[in-house]
Amino acid sequence: MRKSLLHLGLATCITLLAAGAAMAQSNTTLVAEVPFGFEADNTALPAGEYQIKWHSNPAIVEMRGGGKAILFLANSAYNRTNEKPRLVFSRYGDKYFLSQVWSFEPTGRQVPMSRHEKELRAASGKPEAVIVATR
Repeated sequence: MRKSLLHLGLATCITLLAAGAAMAQSNTTLVAEVPFGFEADNTALPAGEYQIKWHSNPAIVEMRGGGKAILFLANSAYNRTNEKPRLVFSRYGDKYFLSQVWSFEPTGRQVPMSRHEKELRAASGKPEAVIVATR
């Protein structure tokens, strides 16, 4: 009985911590001025100001700007250096693809490569990383 209560208490603490982390990320909103057109989640987006935020499920990223709003899934990424919030783009010639989104936390989101980006990478090799600061 005592062991069951301990497991229940531990499970409750873990659930509350996870919910708190999800709520903290869901309140994260970044703003970036992107000076070039780019592709994110198979969607072409023009240059302009974008708002990026995490939802209660941190795998879902919302991006609004350029007259469009998109939701896409992204994988977790971790950065030990705690650099400033930023967007990272992969550049192949004059084509840009959103690659990573970093918030104020040491965790960020890795955007999966689209089919178009995979084709460009196969044809031209490793891309140049282009960083756009956020606020």
